[in-house]
Amino acid sequence: MVSTTATVLRRDPAEIAAEEARRYFQAVLRPKPPRRVEIRLKRLVPGDVVLAVSRRHDPGRHRLLSAKDLFVSQSAMTGESLPVEKFSEHRGPPTNNPLELDNIAFMGTNVVKRLGHRSGVTIANQTYFGALAQKVTAASPTPTRSRPA
Repeated sequence: MVSTTATVLRRDPAEIAAEEARRYFQAVLRPKPPRRVEIRLKRLVPGDVVLAVSRRHDPGRHRLLSAKDLFVSQSAMTGESLPVEKFSEHRGPPTNNPLELDNIAFMGTNVVKRLGHRSGVTIANQTYFGALAQKVTAASPTPTRSRPA
């Protein structure tokens, strides 16, 4: 059930180099428009624009860039049984708890309904879910002792 790929928008590198090519070489580059690309999760980097597709797990912690009727199941993180609606801007009261922000999608959650765009903030073990998984799977440094009967 866990997706090992993510759909991202990738820009043409010519878009970045166009100004310098014109200035130094008098060359005119014609960058192609951004395109959707399926990439492996380990190739994600902070700043990638990830498409939030229904029934896909979130590959990292992301700030939502756009969202309309976007519902995310985050029961693995918060224990909430129902999906919560996410927005492109935080609409709730100010909070210091990132789990209460309604414009952030977390690793370990999954999109239940609709489509949205998000930009990567952290990925893999740098996320709350990744840190939780590391703590759960970490070996205990002290062995357990059995009681004498």
